[in-house]
Amino acid sequence: MNNTIEQYYAVWNLLLARVRMAYPSTLQQIVHRLLNVTVRPRVRAILKLVFQGVIYFIWRERNSRLHSGVNKPATQIVKEIQVQIRAKLLGMDKEIFLSYQVRSRTQESFISTWFNQFQAWKTIKRERLSRLTKTLP
Repeated sequence: MNNTIEQYYAVWNLLLARVRMAYPSTLQQIVHRLLNVTVRPRVRAILKLVFQGVIYFIWRERNSRLHSGVNKPATQIVKEIQVQIRAKLLGMDKEIFLSYQVRSRTQESFISTWFNQFQAWKTIKRERLSRLTKTLP
């Protein structure tokens, strides 16, 4: 069980690495923060999707470990979550477009908000890795 909790935090931190918000580390505190966070509505919706994705994929990974003995690293779980979230966000944008709601030209789509504020964690990860390799003898 402890491995599952550690993996949950690893996945959560990887997904929110680019978002410059301080998120608590306990599940109860995270839920409280998600309900009370003061950010743009699109960012709030994405944060909720991230949370739901983390819970679902960690649960699925736990079951996979218990029943088939197959383990995935946190980075693989993060990639799977990102793919699912992008698909959901594209669907949400399409739904808005098809409903003929008038959007101002300055309003970001869900998917552009995702890429601007969440998806670029790979860049941060590369920067951290390059800093680490520079410090090695």
